[in-house]
Amino acid sequence: MNRWTREEITGSKEADEKVYFDDGVVRVTSSLVTIGPPWNKAFSVTAIRSVEYGKNQAGTFLRSIIHLMMLFFVCLGMLGVMVGSIFLGVFGFIMGLGLWWGKGKVEAPFAVRIRTGGILEDEILSTKDERWAEAVAEAILSALRDASGPGDGGQETRSNLILPSSGMMRN
Repeated sequence: MNRWTREEITGSKEADEKVYFDDGVVRVTSSLVTIGPPWNKAFSVTAIRSVEYGKNQAGTFLRSIIHLMMLFFVCLGMLGVMVGSIFLGVFGFIMGLGLWWGKGKVEAPFAVRIRTGGILEDEILSTKDERWAEAVAEAILSALRDASGPGDGGQETRSNLILPSSGMMRN
C-alpha cells in the first residue's frame, strides 16, 4: 500500500498556509475559509468573489410583508367598528395585535456575507458582535489580496476558459 504526504501531493507544506483568523468556529487561511459546526462548510479563497459585513438584512422582506398584514388587519378592525360589526372589529384588532406581538426582532443584528457566485451561492454568517463580523471580513479580504498575488494588479485569479472548436458548436 502506497502512502503519500500532503507535501508530496501538493508540493508544499501545511506550514506554508498562513492563518488570518481562527476562533474555533471560523478559520480563514491563505487558501481556505472553513466554517465549523453546525454548518460545516468550506470555501476555497479563489472561489470567493467578494465579502462584506454590516447590518443583517436577512428576513427584511418577510418583516415588511408582516407589517403590511398587520396594517391591513388593524384597518379591517377599524372599518368593522365603523360599520357596526363588533365581530369584524374585534377580529381585526386581535389579528393586528397578534402580528405586532409576533413580528420578532433580529437576534443577530450583524452579518458577514461571503459571495461565491450567484444569489443562491452566498453564505451569510450572523452575529451579535460587530467587531467579530469586521474581523472575519477583514481576514477574508486579506486572504483574497494575498491569493491574487503580486504583479497581477490585484485582479482575481481565474482558470483559463477553454472553448470547443467551431466544428463542435451548433448554429
